[in-house]
Amino acid sequence: MDITVDITVVGEGSVLAAPDTLRLYAGVEVRRSSAADAFEAARAAAARLAEALGRAGVAARDVTTVELSLGPEYEAYPKVAAYRAAQGVEAVVRDVGPYAGRADHVIDTVAGGWARRRG
Repeated sequence: MDITVDITVVGEGSVLAAPDTLRLYAGVEVRRSSAADAFEAARAAAARLAEALGRAGVAARDVTTVELSLGPEYEAYPKVAAYRAAQGVEAVVRDVGPYAGRADHVIDTVAGGWARRRG
């Protein structure tokens, strides 16, 4: 004897919650005449960024490097005009209460006015 059982489930739901964390992607970029100078300047600027994140309340464990690059920029190939170095980080802001709905305020607080925004 074969028994066939059909089960049909239909549903709908929604969840509303206030955000409690923010992932901020920030970085530094420099151009210098030598690769070594560009790399050192980018690392120094990234250290200042990390300090600013710390002053804004972001724990060091919540800052991760997500980009580190170094390369030439050409005036007219193969003539190198400068070297570009960049370092990007992802910062997890765990207490968004003071910044709720104001991402620009987070950037201004963290960067202290020296940030260049993209987008």
